[in-house]
Amino acid sequence: MRPAAVDRSGRTGRSRRLVWIVASLALAGVVAIVFVLLRPKEWLKDAAVDYVRAFDDRDPRALYRFAFEHEKTNGGLTEERWLRVWEELIEPRVQGYGPVELSEAEQNGEHQGFAHGFATHRESGRRLSVTCVTNAADGQARTRLLAAMLVTAWAAMLSERGELPESGSYVAEVIVAGLEADQEKLEAIGLTGWVFVDPADPLRTWDDTREGIEKSLTEKAGRGS
Repeated sequence: MRPAAVDRSGRTGRSRRLVWIVASLALAGVVAIVFVLLRPKEWLKDAAVDYVRAFDDRDPRALYRFAFEHEKTNGGLTEERWLRVWEELIEPRVQGYGPVELSEAEQNGEHQGFAHGFATHRESGRRLSVTCVTNAADGQARTRLLAAMLVTAWAAMLSERGELPESGSYVAEVIVAGLEADQEKLEAIGLTGWVFVDPADPLRTWDDTREGIEKSLTEKAGRGS
């Protein structure tokens, strides 16, 4: 009796697929290495400047690309929610401000970039501080998008009222005033807090944020500084 023929077509097909998978992964690795090697030395600084220019262009989709991945997942900042935040809470408050005149742009080591400048309101002459700190994460330049843009919008809100703080606790006071105005709106959009740079840090709720800042401000006032 002649032995039955062995059908090796299935095994051959699987082998070919495995070869293609391995080759694809190897190619992706080479592309990633080349990308890193060819990337400008101050790429995080350049990214921070790009963020500022996206703000100048009032381009929320371009800004969204700077959000940390854990801000989108753990923080719940989907693109749909971000666009609502932009349209309802940010864009109306920064209307009328011209392009940002950069006063600083630098690379801080290999993991952080920075850009800062002021935008001038075309009618009132008020100046609005715009800052971006980019961090290297997953090979990309990322920033705490929600925090950065809300603080900018809240500063514009207070400036229009003539209530912009001038103390050393500027950002803290802006956040407290901003949450008093917008916490319910943020929660209605579906955002309950914001994240930090380290993805291991838990989401900080709006209530916890306000309580922590108010406690810090009270203690600082008690020390007379």
